[in-house]
Amino acid sequence: MLSLGRYLPDFWPGLVGRLHAVISWKGFIAYRAPSVIPRLLEMRESNKVGSGMDKFTIIAKLREHESELKAAGIEHLFLHGSYARGTAIREVSDVDVIAEFAPGRRLSILDMVAIENRLADMLGVRVDLSPAIGLKEPVAAQASREAVLAF
Repeated sequence: MLSLGRYLPDFWPGLVGRLHAVISWKGFIAYRAPSVIPRLLEMRESNKVGSGMDKFTIIAKLREHESELKAAGIEHLFLHGSYARGTAIREVSDVDVIAEFAPGRRLSILDMVAIENRLADMLGVRVDLSPAIGLKEPVAAQASREAVLAF
């Protein structure tokens, strides 16, 4: 009988060296080639705005990329959550955004993850993207009270 435990230590470093997985809190996995990882990290570092990250900075950055985001199918984008309230803690808070998508535009879950990752690259922080039509009532009610229109 073959024991995988014997071969796993030799196999695992090779796998990690060839393939990096980025796992969002939703449990979806998006794979990126190792050669892309350093460039993405460099982009995130260059996009970071020190301790001055606030809702106005975030909205300004989202508006800078409005045409790109509209091309991806987003009609309107709203900031909500701790950054919209001004209670965000830079090291632990993510940016919560709600997207209204163009009518008739069908996006797969991979499309949603790609948009969410692109938003994170733009802002230099973790982003939680929620489609407006998918919000449940308690979250939708609070989001409608605190949401700030980006575009």
